[in-house]
Amino acid sequence: MKRALQKPKRAAPEYPEWVEASRLSFEEKFLKLPRPSLKSEAYRFCPLPKQKLSNRIAPTTVKSKLLDLSKKSLSSKLLVASLRDRADQDLIQDHWEASPQIADDYFVNGVMAYWQDGFFIPVPKDSKSVDSIQFRSLFDEKDSRFVTRNLIVLEENSEAKMIEELLSIPNEQINNSLFLCFTRILLKKGSKLHYSQWQNFSTRVQHFCRYEFILEEGAQLVHQSVSLGGHRGQTRMELKCAGPNASVKSENLTWMSGNQQYDFWVRSFHDTAQTQSELCFKAIADDKAQINFNGNIEITDTGQKTEAHQLSKSLLLSPRASITTSPKLEIAADDVQVTHGASISSINDEQLYYLQTRGISKEEAAQMIIDAMAEPVIQRIPEADVQGIIRKELQLKRMGK
Repeated sequence: MKRALQKPKRAAPEYPEWVEASRLSFEEKFLKLPRPSLKSEAYRFCPLPKQKLSNRIAPTTVKSKLLDLSKKSLSSKLLVASLRDRADQDLIQDHWEASPQIADDYFVNGVMAYWQDGFFIPVPKDSKSVDSIQFRSLFDEKDSRFVTRNLIVLEENSEAKMIEELLSIPNEQINNSLFLCFTRILLKKGSKLHYSQWQNFSTRVQHFCRYEFILEEGAQLVHQSVSLGGHRGQTRMELKCAGPNASVKSENLTWMSGNQQYDFWVRSFHDTAQTQSELCFKAIADDKAQINFNGNIEITDTGQKTEAHQLSKSLLLSPRASITTSPKLEIAADDVQVTHGASISSINDEQLYYLQTRGISKEEAAQMIIDAMAEPVIQRIPEADVQGIIRKELQLKRMGK
């Protein structure tokens, strides 16, 4: 006789009826999903957390963790809101659920069932944000979890620059903690978004993040991400070009050291004619760190005249570090331009000698080679002060701090 699933006790509803109904539906689905294991291809590079997800956490302290960092003079500051506070808006309900491509993802369903709060950023039609909209999720509690659900919607012909920060308090103040996030970003017809994000969690935080970008006709996305922290983490990013002339350019940099493990998956999905995507993943691994990259370009038979490119570049700074790359192509159309490439290298003596013969010290030469990997991504982040903070964190990482 099979044992019935034990549903967790729930607090009294504090959201609109449709939100509570959505929670219950995803909770029921989540409890029936098999827990992923290291035997699964999708998780063999990233051990799962020990913490159970199947219980609600009262969101009484969550607000202090969601910070709007936009300049006070910025009129678009009013756009950034708590998703929990704005859950009654029709726009949220219209774009709430994940697309079929990631609807069965274990952590997407977990977030949809047990989210505590998140950001809601609607950008009005025909509006243009000159300055960057900056926002931060701060993990500041010991032995806990933080589950966030973010929704960003750019209406037709709008333009915006956004910077997302994922941070936590120092190691000595945090332990055995879990961060989960699902962010859905919709770019409607003719809209343009420059979206940058950087993550520097404590090495005692496990993190599992999911991002879904959907681009309608003529929409343009420029994206950078920098990942430095966390003990074990996995990011999955879905990029869907859903309208003609939609275009994506995504650059991702990760630097892991010590015993860190990071697993990065990205899929560029094209099911409409005349779309473009350009994906680049750069990885630097030191000490005993492990990094995995899994990139996939998928073009259906209706994605004719698509142009899609994928490239991964990896740099090993230690013989004990490891980097695995798995570029994939799934193409059903016959009139497309597609390329992919991958390289894994280390700093070799010939490179160092070449630079040393020009009066550069060995340490400076090694640093120049590392900077050549990292700087192109950092320089494209729109705010100079954020660039400076990331460079400082990279310097501390090089020093083993």
